[in-house]
Amino acid sequence: MRSAVWLIERPRWFKRIFLIANDMALLTIALWAAYSLRLSQFYVPESFGMILLMAAAPIIGVITFHMRGLYKLVTRYIGPEGTTRIYVAVIIAVLAWALLVLLSGIKGHPRSVVVIYGLIAAGLIRLSRQWAGALLLKAAPQHKPVSFDERKNVIIYGAGTMGIQLLRALNETGQFNMVAFIDNSPSLAGQVVHGVKV
Repeated sequence: MRSAVWLIERPRWFKRIFLIANDMALLTIALWAAYSLRLSQFYVPESFGMILLMAAAPIIGVITFHMRGLYKLVTRYIGPEGTTRIYVAVIIAVLAWALLVLLSGIKGHPRSVVVIYGLIAAGLIRLSRQWAGALLLKAAPQHKPVSFDERKNVIIYGAGTMGIQLLRALNETGQFNMVAFIDNSPSLAGQVVHGVKV
């Protein structure tokens, strides 16, 4: 729990580097597992070209995740919108890698590896975010109570636990338009929490 609190207190750039390293590792594992499962053996790349193609997959994945805004999501508060964004980003990354494999002309790539890789990658990335989010939420310090504007357009003060609970409650009524969060934490500035910008 102390490490989770320590991580919460780190600057945003540090958390992004941590997520990028996590994603690189998980995408590498997902691709290796896809080949191993499809070929029913412990897979070892047979050529330098294959090694390069396998190394390209996590790089393409991280670039795609960055372009799709995954590293702007606050891990503690990834909701349904964030989950959808993760799955779409994984699909785009897998298809981009499959196109690279096709254009490379290197033989020995079963087509089913692409599907298996996509399924494993989506599962691992989503589960890592879910596990980290649950751990960080449990360790998150208490935030100041939120205040909100009771007009149709609403700005919520505090993008922490209380702010998220208020957002969910107001969203269920359907009578309010969530404009933004305001938070005194500089590391949250410009981030997206449950589809609402801080």
